[in-house]
Amino acid sequence: MFLTAKDIQKLCPTGTDADMVSKPFYITNDAWEDRMAFIEGNRFDITVESIWLPDPNDNGGFLGVDSRQTPKLVPLPKSDKNVWWLTQGFYHILAGEVFNMPHDIFGTVKPRRTTFGFSSFVVGTDIAPGYNGQIYCGLVVMAPKPFPVSRGARFASVRFAKFTSEGTIPCEGIWGGAKLSTNGIERAF
Repeated sequence: MFLTAKDIQKLCPTGTDADMVSKPFYITNDAWEDRMAFIEGNRFDITVESIWLPDPNDNGGFLGVDSRQTPKLVPLPKSDKNVWWLTQGFYHILAGEVFNMPHDIFGTVKPRRTTFGFSSFVVGTDIAPGYNGQIYCGLVVMAPKPFPVSRGARFASVRFAKFTSEGTIPCEGIWGGAKLSTNGIERAF
């Protein structure tokens, strides 16, 4: 069963890390309250905290059966107007919201219509029950001309679903917090 806007509001009453979704540091308390009061279409919009690219000097990483090493990421610098200019390519976007998922709810990341308007699409994943931390998504830009993106821009939405938690093993993975890459070799599962 998908959660409604009212369900999401009940699970996020304070904007703190005790909530299912907590407020990014760059959003004011008033702006957060406005967002929570107007959750449109039973989905929760997530915002850009930072944008990253694979380090061109890194070895590229590997994806093995028992171990993996993801490519090292480096921040995309902002312009003098305090925005990121995106050209055609693939970007890693760190969302500012921190998720503290209950054991009987998962989230699925979907692109917003606005993203398509910029000839781009978001590549997201599920947010597992029990996951705690920020998420990052891929953004594929195919626009013929560069466009600016500001910190706090809404780029994707999360739809939450509740299910019977019986038999569910909550996320105890090694990804969480604001982790962007493996920073060395780690187990692959």
